[in-house]
Amino acid sequence: MRIDQVLLGVALTCAGMAGAQTAEPALGWLSDSVTPRVDASPRPRSAPAQVAVNALPAPVTVAPLGAPDLNRIGVFAPERAGLDRELWGASEAATLVRLLLRDRTGALPAARELFSDILLAELDPPRRGADKSLFLARPMLRVYSAWPVAAIGTRRR
Repeated sequence: MRIDQVLLGVALTCAGMAGAQTAEPALGWLSDSVTPRVDASPRPRSAPAQVAVNALPAPVTVAPLGAPDLNRIGVFAPERAGLDRELWGASEAATLVRLLLRDRTGALPAARELFSDILLAELDPPRRGADKSLFLARPMLRVYSAWPVAAIGTRRR
């Protein structure tokens, strides 16, 4: 029996020693990541952000825009068709209108295409007599042009 008592004493001692040990993780840094920091003291708060006084929207300012010059309105930039922005130069608007409204039914296709480009380009108005007459004459493109608008200004010069 003496051996049984010795074995029992050794077993109880080992069990007590096993209970006294804490389990170590396989990676040391893993246990450090879950422990609270010692220097975790509260930081002083910075100045509070600006807070709105009310929920109304900011005031909206409105200013009228200048009316566009109707003679300058166009579909594409003149550079795209190889035209100079100041094509009309010092011409008179009345003379340009008269020339634009001439019959072009017998014109060559290339001439009609150039005519279409001129009518649809964003050209500067003539310096003399620039009224709305030139702008109002430009819709005559529908009568004279046989080219689709998508092809205007895309040909190579």
